[in-house]
Amino acid sequence: MLQHQQQQQQPQQPQPQQQQQQQQQQMRQQQLLERAAAAAAAAAAAAATETKPAAAEERQLLLTDLLPLLQRLLLLLISKGRSSTAAAAATPPTAAAAATAATAAAAAAAAEEKTSSGDIFSSLGNALVLLTSVLRASPKQQQQQQQQQQEQQQQQLVPLLQAAAEALDFEQQQQVQRNAAICIATAVQHSEVYRHLLWRQPLITKVIASARHGIQARTS
Repeated sequence: MLQHQQQQQQPQQPQPQQQQQQQQQQMRQQQLLERAAAAAAAAAAAAATETKPAAAEERQLLLTDLLPLLQRLLLLLISKGRSSTAAAAATPPTAAAAATAATAAAAAAAAEEKTSSGDIFSSLGNALVLLTSVLRASPKQQQQQQQQQQEQQQQQLVPLLQAAAEALDFEQQQQVQRNAAICIATAVQHSEVYRHLLWRQPLITKVIASARHGIQARTS
């Protein structure tokens, strides 16, 4: 009888392979975030140098490398965040089941998953802050670029802003929502192109209004 219970409890324990996969995913997310942050820092450093044709070309190359990388990061974190939110909603804890050894193992796995979820949303918030920094730096760089380069950079930023709009769906993650709102508000304030693309969405319109108030409060 005891052996039978042990056999039933064993599958509930976290598998080393699953833990290893989670660790690898977290490492990939961290590496993407670090690479994007390094590229943004390099772009900011290049923007601080004297205005020369070579420096302008270098800034454009840095942004060309940064934007696809940042887009991959945002989409990855949003996907992981949705999976984490769906898993948490699908497995609510019950008081009756909490007394069993199997539920204790499941609770430990859930606690680990909650920690991983916190890391995901923290990284997503940081990625949105990074995108906001890129948007704020873009008008300064666009003043020194030709019209064709401006249009190309704006088109590169459109899918990133669409990803930021998707991050608004995480209603339980207020910091992530706020970072996404500030990011979108920054884009709308800097370019009529983004206003035309994003202003028609009711949720974005609502959050942009609140984000504008937050930006004014921070700058006053």
